[in-house]
Amino acid sequence: MLIFEIDINIFWLLIYVGLLPMPRISVIVTAFNRKEYVHEAINSVLNQSLEPSEFEIILISNFEVNTKNFHTDVPIRSLVMNGTVGEFLYQGISMARNEIIAFLDDDDVWHKDRLKEIVRVFSLYGDLAYYHNSPWYIDSGGNTIYPFFQNPSRFKGESYIVGKKNRNELSKLITLGASFNLSSIAISKPYLIFSMEALKHIVTNPDGFLFWASVMSGGKIYIDKRKFTGYRMHNQSVTSSTDRSKQGSELLREMKTYELLLALVEESVQGKSKTLLQSYIRQQYMKLKAHYLMVSGGGRKALFACIKGIMKISNLHLDFDAIRIFLYSLAYAIHPRLFSFVENKVSIIGYYRA
Repeated sequence: MLIFEIDINIFWLLIYVGLLPMPRISVIVTAFNRKEYVHEAINSVLNQSLEPSEFEIILISNFEVNTKNFHTDVPIRSLVMNGTVGEFLYQGISMARNEIIAFLDDDDVWHKDRLKEIVRVFSLYGDLAYYHNSPWYIDSGGNTIYPFFQNPSRFKGESYIVGKKNRNELSKLITLGASFNLSSIAISKPYLIFSMEALKHIVTNPDGFLFWASVMSGGKIYIDKRKFTGYRMHNQSVTSSTDRSKQGSELLREMKTYELLLALVEESVQGKSKTLLQSYIRQQYMKLKAHYLMVSGGGRKALFACIKGIMKISNLHLDFDAIRIFLYSLAYAIHPRLFSFVENKVSIIGYYRA
């Protein structure tokens, strides 16, 4: 359903007089190996329009960051550790003092009003499990770039909230890219407690994991169409890589994340919702497998068997990513080099500057 937005000034007046609660937020910043952008990322948090007393920063990294260089009233706690992204997030969420948690990768940045909007949304919807805003894209220098082929529905229309998770609503959430980019996500910690042990074991795709775990939790999902996250494309990003070996390894790791999600559904969900969620998560898994087969030079027979499986499950819906995979497979069937060309254009790897 579409959301009725109250005037922002009235909202903050209600907060001020105590008629709406002011939820405090824990911001978890994760940094692994990359040191170039982490100060910019943290500064984008420190420059938020939300009052410094209303949030904390938890920095989880595998290298030392001198937080004393940041002159701020916002409390910053840091932990240096080795581990996977799942272990980083597990530690950060465990350390968080607040129920509302927002995430930021070390190479992304935030619009100054992001946390203020998250406060507003979680105050309005007490049973909200998951928040996701749209991104804009930036290069290594912070300049805005524009992918050649991106999902237009992600940025158009009204913000959207989902309560009951039926087939139509799940299809719309996937089409809207609700699981894309950790730095565009905020969660309510109580709704994710049941999935914490599984989270600890993922090695990539935390955004997909948090989205599907939130769907399983039964809480509401809020899709904010506004662009509050700067998603950075650079040569150290796996998403931006054209190295086939690196791409293939990452796709295999993403498939493992969805295997963990399928196990979590089996363990945590009952009734008709269980079958529905299994179908959707299996479809995401099959799309990754098809992409992996093309990246690794797999046989056409195996690929087409995988595509057939996607199409069978696509009785549920045909989302933007499924269409992209079909384009890839058609190009691959003609020639692997054509696939490489199409992939470079029909993904966020290919972009232009205005």
